[in-house]
Amino acid sequence: SPRLEHNIALINVPTALATPGTALTLDAGDGWRDATVADIPWIPSEKVIPHV
Repeated sequence: SPRLEHNIALINVPTALATPGTALTLDAGDGWRDATVADIPWIPSEKVIPHV
């Protein structure tokens, strides 16, 4: 995400693993990646993001 300056992935997980803060290891196709469940980081549309 250019706005958050972090990679973001949206995945479906079982309800038991869906609590924010839960650590996961994901098969990304080219290797395993550590991930953490987080709330969807919606940013208010009225927030001004400076262009570089």
